[in-house]
Amino acid sequence: MKADRWRQVERLYDDAIELPVAEREKFVQEACAGDEDLRRELLGLLDAQQKAGDFMESPAFDLAARDIAQERSSGTQYFFVGRELGAYKIEKLLGVGGMGEVYLAYDAKLKRRVA
Repeated sequence: MKADRWRQVERLYDDAIELPVAEREKFVQEACAGDEDLRRELLGLLDAQQKAGDFMESPAFDLAARDIAQERSSGTQYFFVGRELGAYKIEKLLGVGGMGEVYLAYDAKLKRRVA
């Protein structure tokens, strides 16, 4: 796709994405004014954006924190005990403070216990 054509698609996409979903197709029909290739390209981008939803909108750390909180609220205690994180096998919870938790773990690489 040539640069000027891409700029046109990008400009129309930016305008369309600001509209409510129900109004986008009408906007695309009018904005493309009979240019079927442009219409198809634009609708394809809008469809892909809608299908993607909020993918990658939340950092992985936030998602992990939410999952841990949900599991803990369901009555499960010590979420990490018994799990493996990389080379570490989590053995037990040592303590809890305002900023987090400290666990005793076994480091399989160093072959020793760590906190």
